[in-house]
Amino acid sequence: MALKLPDVSNLKSLIVLCNEDGEANFFDNIVDPVIRKRVKALSLFRNVISTNKLSEFITEKVFMRLFFNMLFDEKEGQVDHMKTACIETIAFVAEPKKALVGVSDKGISDIVSSVNLGNFGASAVNTDIQTCLYKVVLPKIQKLMDSDSEKVNVNISLAALKLLKLLPGDVMDTYLPTIIHRISNFLKSRLESIRDEARSALATCLKELGLEYLQFIIKVLRSTLKRGYELHVLGYTLNFILSKCLASAVCGKIDYYLGDLLSIIENDIFGVVAEQKEVEKIASKMKETKKKKSFESLKLVAQNVTFKNNALKLLAPVTTHLKKHVTQNVKGRLENMLHSIAAEIMSKVQNELEQVVGKGIPVEETDIAKLPYMQAVIKETFRVHPPVPLLLPRKAETDVEIGDYIIPKDAQVLVNAWVIGRDPSKWENPNAFVPERFFNSEIDFKGHHFELIPFGSGRRICPGLPLAIRMLPLMLGSLVNCFDWRLEDGLNVDDLNKEDEYGITLEKSQPVRIVPIKLTKQ
Repeated sequence: MALKLPDVSNLKSLIVLCNEDGEANFFDNIVDPVIRKRVKALSLFRNVISTNKLSEFITEKVFMRLFFNMLFDEKEGQVDHMKTACIETIAFVAEPKKALVGVSDKGISDIVSSVNLGNFGASAVNTDIQTCLYKVVLPKIQKLMDSDSEKVNVNISLAALKLLKLLPGDVMDTYLPTIIHRISNFLKSRLESIRDEARSALATCLKELGLEYLQFIIKVLRSTLKRGYELHVLGYTLNFILSKCLASAVCGKIDYYLGDLLSIIENDIFGVVAEQKEVEKIASKMKETKKKKSFESLKLVAQNVTFKNNALKLLAPVTTHLKKHVTQNVKGRLENMLHSIAAEIMSKVQNELEQVVGKGIPVEETDIAKLPYMQAVIKETFRVHPPVPLLLPRKAETDVEIGDYIIPKDAQVLVNAWVIGRDPSKWENPNAFVPERFFNSEIDFKGHHFELIPFGSGRRICPGLPLAIRMLPLMLGSLVNCFDWRLEDGLNVDDLNKEDEYGITLEKSQPVRIVPIKLTKQ
């Protein structure tokens, strides 16, 4: 191409790499399957650029990318001399004092950020490569980061992290905090575009580093964004990072820093923007304060923690605020938090049904014993919403003393199953819907455990109990497994009236109408 299009300025400079003698032609040798020929091509390249000026654009976009990929694509232990040749060529081109063509610091950064390093880590890279990267490439990227202090520049940060992953651990420990702190400080900017770019950079960095570094990034963010509207910027940023990095299920990987995540979410939902006039003026124009994302964050967290072990911890912010004076505004926020957590319960029931029965297939009686989570959901529903809050009246046959109270003979007794199901001395966090409380528990609703008696107990137990035991799992499981459900008229959960109406039966004060969407069998 260089010979056939000599009038193209960028290609014209490449003619010096061509030669009628195939042994001295760079292009013939660089694509040769024989390693010795490719090593020779790299040597030819260094010799040519030491006396000829090549196009910086072509060198950066083509040759340097080629050399970096050659460096990491070759099989370990087979081609040490090839790696040495690549290192020498990269160092030669990157150092303008040694060659007539040099690639800019920005070019080096873009090259490194675009190179696919695959599964390479520091242990897979030999000392010579690490020395080249540490002494030649990393200083250029560091210099570029220092000089470009007013821009986030995702590519520079990504290039730096890719290099740090290939260097010894102590180098990573030294440079990583500086990089993450630098990006986090841009979240204080008054320009929305700068804050958005910083969030994008953090998410990109976390994807490169791995989810195990999320706690470290959260720690840096909390030390940077501490008060006032910054807490809302922090909450918004956390949601952005989680939505990008928890796209696939990672159940259990965020358990050990769940407390840090919940603290950020709680501060965003209940935090008050600083009262200084200037700060209020800034905050009123920021999308982070006008549209909080922490309810979505809570839903993502609930989906990715080990729910069985952490359900009560997830509910801790709600139960803490319930112990205080609750205004109507706070009540609404608490309800939204509970709905965000409860969305995970529906997801878990659907996943269990899909694994045991198959998506879109009605549940059969033989399946019920294999669906422990759905059975726990049914028990928890009976505890929180018993169909008959006051059981059928009883009559005392003789005088009897119960709990320091004398119940006289012939007195009519009404048993309040609703209150029993919410007794804090029997149930931890009684107002929260937590099916996991029935795991590893023998408590059932068949009348033998008086903490849960929605059908009553004894000789006057509801005669419909045997039918309910058989039909409820079949009906609920089939409806959940064969249909998706949405609220009528485009309503969302936040629009619902969640109050109960008490009578002979327990009903919603405003009926809920939902529309089924049939699922296909899988």
